[in-house]
Amino acid sequence: MGNNKSMNQASNASGTTHTTMTLLDDGNSSISSTSLLANGITLELEDDLDSNRTFSQASQSYNGSVEKMRQNVSTSLIMITHRIYNYCKRKFIEYEHLPTATCEDICIEFSRNMGILPNTRYLFGLRVLEANQVDEWVLPGQPLRPDVTYCFRMRFKVPSLELLQIMDRASYEYLYNQMRYDVVKECIPDIRYPFKKDNVMGLGAMNMCIDLLEQRESAERIEKNYKSYLPQPLVKTHKIFSRRKICQTFRHLCRRQLDLADVKLNYVREVNNLAPDYLLETFAGLVDYIPGDKLTPHTNVVGILNPTEAKVFIKLDLFDTIEPGLKVARITSKEKLEWILVSKLENIYALCVKSNNLQTPYARLEITGMPHGYRIQFEGKIQLESFISYISGYMRLTTKWMLDLCVQYITPSLAELFAIDCHGPIGGTVSFAKIRERRNNCGSYIVRQCEKEYNTYYIDINTKSNRAGLQPESTRKPFDKLADLAQFIPAESEQRFRIKPSEYDKSNLLTICSPKKVQSNETETELNEAELQRKRVQILDPPRDLQWYQNSSSECDNGRMIKMRADWVQEGGFKDVNVTLKVLKYDEDFPKFMNLSNTWSRIYSPYIIKLYGLTLTTPYTMVMEYSKFGPLNEFLQHYKSKISLHQLLDVVHGLVRGIVYLQEHGIIHGFIRCSNLHVTKFDPKTQLLEAKIGDHGFPRPYRRDELPWIPFEYHNNLSLAEKHLDIDLWAFATTIWEIFARGQSIGHVTSESLRQNYNRYGGILPIPSDDCPPEMFEVMMDGWSTEPDTHTHKNFNHMQIFQRLIFIKENLDEDYSTIEWPDELMDADQVNDSNNGEGHNQHLNGMRHNGFGLDGKKPSNYRSYFDTTPSVLEIKNGKVIFKNKIGEGHYGTVHLGEVRYNTPINARELVAIKTLKSLRAPQLNDDFMREIEIMETLDHPNIVKIKHWIQRPFCIIMEYLESGSFLVTTTISLP
Repeated sequence: MGNNKSMNQASNASGTTHTTMTLLDDGNSSISSTSLLANGITLELEDDLDSNRTFSQASQSYNGSVEKMRQNVSTSLIMITHRIYNYCKRKFIEYEHLPTATCEDICIEFSRNMGILPNTRYLFGLRVLEANQVDEWVLPGQPLRPDVTYCFRMRFKVPSLELLQIMDRASYEYLYNQMRYDVVKECIPDIRYPFKKDNVMGLGAMNMCIDLLEQRESAERIEKNYKSYLPQPLVKTHKIFSRRKICQTFRHLCRRQLDLADVKLNYVREVNNLAPDYLLETFAGLVDYIPGDKLTPHTNVVGILNPTEAKVFIKLDLFDTIEPGLKVARITSKEKLEWILVSKLENIYALCVKSNNLQTPYARLEITGMPHGYRIQFEGKIQLESFISYISGYMRLTTKWMLDLCVQYITPSLAELFAIDCHGPIGGTVSFAKIRERRNNCGSYIVRQCEKEYNTYYIDINTKSNRAGLQPESTRKPFDKLADLAQFIPAESEQRFRIKPSEYDKSNLLTICSPKKVQSNETETELNEAELQRKRVQILDPPRDLQWYQNSSSECDNGRMIKMRADWVQEGGFKDVNVTLKVLKYDEDFPKFMNLSNTWSRIYSPYIIKLYGLTLTTPYTMVMEYSKFGPLNEFLQHYKSKISLHQLLDVVHGLVRGIVYLQEHGIIHGFIRCSNLHVTKFDPKTQLLEAKIGDHGFPRPYRRDELPWIPFEYHNNLSLAEKHLDIDLWAFATTIWEIFARGQSIGHVTSESLRQNYNRYGGILPIPSDDCPPEMFEVMMDGWSTEPDTHTHKNFNHMQIFQRLIFIKENLDEDYSTIEWPDELMDADQVNDSNNGEGHNQHLNGMRHNGFGLDGKKPSNYRSYFDTTPSVLEIKNGKVIFKNKIGEGHYGTVHLGEVRYNTPINARELVAIKTLKSLRAPQLNDDFMREIEIMETLDHPNIVKIKHWIQRPFCIIMEYLESGSFLVTTTISLP
């Protein structure tokens, strides 16, 4: 993409920005890009610093002169001064700034002056320099403490040094100088004297060589100052030996005529190898329990059970591990710590700060799958805030760049981006792809930060429908709002659609600390859920890629599709993935099928049922994420008294996140219901309950019994509600009511009764249960608001809802007692299908087929699944896969099969599967059972052994004999 034409920026005395617009054209794309350079108050951007002001040449000494630097503000304002150490300049900077300047403001100033790029400046922070202090890091939105000396320091680790070197040379140079300081000043425990003293002398020699190559000083003077390249304890203990050895190594390196860049890269690599935990931080704290420990509860004065507390070390273990995430280790006298995984980083969705009765601060982590959260108590506020900035920073740099993990400590720049609906420095490639993927309409646009220059913003806009890109043009014009600028840019359409940033956006320019994948040594590895979520929709071949489960078939989508459970066969040593197949029943519904598939193929949210793949040969099939425990309403009805309030709150949280995702992507679901939330995970031991939003199915008109999910204004004409976003927000409130009513049916209610309830209770329905928190009923009432202009904003403030959820959890009595659960829990195959509020449980084995559907319409050949796609039957501790048919008799057929056990210690084995053709004749059933009873009592090496038997369909799984019957073998062997 080339810059066709540009103009200079100008601004008036009042601060109103006169924006320079530069239209860029890539020649083929319909998306053009407009650069917005501004210093104005309207856009809340700062002017560039004086380009003539630069840092002086760095000194080789770590206690050299002091350099002065001043925040770029009016000279008449009151200023304060802080000493901040700069590793690259190897000196202190006396920085004058406003008393209100935050840590992030100062870091941006330093980064810009050092030439550090906008996307890599997030790797840096300010830390208290004094050696006698614990690691005290300043949160981005906090001011600096008076009379305290700080250092500007790279805090977050980039797993690939080569990538950092390519991405941002200035950041790489700063890291090298920071490492050099830390080695000499013994700030790295792994290589602190007397450990690895020979390696440290080698590092000193490399620094001497680097200084020579950079022409800082002559070789003679460098050798004379050899002490400055080594830690003082090493020089003091080995004065004569150290000088001779380091100078010999230095001369040897000089004779090799090495390249400066190679020497620096080898230095950084060597420090990383000697100290693999460099830049990684460990905290000490007190936790309620360690995951995996057997809780030893004691009863307190109010009779509530609490677990035993444990003193632990806490760390983020993200690199070079097959289990990356937040880990804890009990503090013991043992030399080696045993680290236990608490949670993967992407599963932590919020962090709140509280104080106990003794005013000791603690952080409560809200984690998917942990209804009670995870509480960590710290010694003091310094350790707590350092932990918050640490885990929040890695969250942004590895997983969700647009997420502030703790709403009590916001990042000012991120809040500013959200205020103007602006993306971070994601880069043009990601921006253009997002426009095409989300709303490839003329007039769709994205506002984003430039990844190379500070205070530079781009507007990427789709300016045309079909013809070539716009001709470049330039203008000078002030704009008060970015939306006005977007409207001013010529396009074929007058409409403008801004694509807002989302925490799910992915860009390699932002998540620069994402760890490399480490493969497990096990023969079969279960695919990571996050990896499955990231996968694009794939085209699958049913006979090769799928295996359907018998007895799992039922109708869905008002009888227009068939749903069944299946396995998605994986290659490369990965375990098969449980999936749900939705098979098109009638060919005439193919356009509806494609529209549904197209919508769901663009969804990448962990809170919405994922579409994994499609088959493009008949019968057309959607291969979707499997929900083991079926629809949420039936699950809650079945286990009404055993589901805790914590679990219901977790379900609500997931529903909110799913609704936010749909709203951000402009997707109208239309059928948010408790019956259309599907329970994908449940563990009574950990109180894990996870439910995801299912697809909305084929279009159908609303019914009168669905009035509680539809706003009042559409009750007289239900068809008007189908295209409005507020239909989902109203339905969201009613679905929460269903959740806290534990799946109770609302029943048929009239519009008049709903209005009467609204006037009486403030909501269309009364409070659903005695244990429903009043804060949750307030959320419902917000969703049922009848005020105009509130349906898209006021009544769905997701951050406010999250805060309410956290508040409710914080005020619930912790109960770690165990509820008695049945040994076998209900799964989806035992639940009636309930799509869009309608249940169908007509199994295919019991359906009558005459070539046409029940309504006389010609069906597709979905029955071919039973002929061409391998089927599966579940057995105890595993499954058996049907392969080819090897025989047929009067009573039944015999297939070759393969048994696969759930435990890896049991090898796979081939079996023979004898299936009874029909159970209509009672004598056949009796004969079959008699054969099983006789065969099970026999145990002899010369008698075929029965391994399993299944009642539905009636089949016996037997030992497989490759040569077949004796008669066949002797017949084949005859000359």
